[in-house]
This record gives sequence, C-alpha cells and structure tokens, in this order.
Amino acid sequence: MDRRCQAYIGTLEQFDVLFHLKDVNVTELKEKGLTISKTFCHDIENDIIEELVHLQCHLKSLNLGSNRVAIPENPRTLLKWLKEKELQYIYPNVEILLRIFNTLPISNTSAERSFSVLKRIKNLYRTSMIQERVSELAFLCIEGDYEKNFFRGDN
Repeated sequence: MDRRCQAYIGTLEQFDVLFHLKDVNVTELKEKGLTISKTFCHDIENDIIEELVHLQCHLKSLNLGSNRVAIPENPRTLLKWLKEKELQYIYPNVEILLRIFNTLPISNTSAERSFSVLKRIKNLYRTSMIQERVSELAFLCIEGDYEKNFFRGDN
C-alpha cells in the first residue's frame, strides 16, 4: 500500500507543472519540461519545453489589461480550453501531455475488482476451461452493468 501511494505521489509530481503553469518560474518550467520529455519520450517531442514556456506566456497575457479572461486552473479545464480555442495545433505536445494525464486512473480498484472476478470465475471446478471462454466470462462479469445499461439506453 505504501509503495502504491509513493507511485501515485511520484506521478503527480511529474505532472504538477500543469497545475501551476502560470505561477512557476521559467527555469523550473524548463526543468520539468525536460523531465517530462524524457519520461514520455515515445509520446512527446522535446518541443514540449518551448511549448510550455510559450503557453505560460500566453496564459499570463490573458490576465493583463481590462480584458481579463478566466484562466484554466487544472489540467482538465486546460485541455478543454485548448480544444475550445483550437490551440491544440499550436501546442500539440502539451495537448498530448494533458490527454495522458487526464486518462491516468486515479486508483487501481477497477483492476483489483477485475482480478477478484477472475478468481471467482476460474476456481477449482473450472480449471479445465479454455482461455477464450475465461476471457469472455470475465468480460461479461466485469462489464455486465455497462452492457445492461447500454442495451436499455441508459448510457
């Protein structure tokens, strides 16, 4: 449990720059951008550093003068704002980073629940069952509520 908590904290620390984008200094922003580009090197290009700095300047400029605009406060609203303003083409790596962050599971209970279902399905009496059948039964048990609601039209 402690190891899992540390993993969640480590993940949050990687993405904390997205929560404080307008407040962090440029040096720290570049350091975080470099760390992010190394961690997600298969998904994000090194341009993430320049994009983060440019986005920070863009966000700060929105809050100047008499035409103040509500600045997104968290990664979810920032992603929504980027898409509404069609800025994902200007900040493609930031958009990818935001999508990665917003799709991370906030807990692992669904995975643990899935393993519990699998344990119930493949018990001592069903050890001779082929893998395809086990997978289909597990899918029905795990996604059963979704399927019922989907076919009833409650989705």
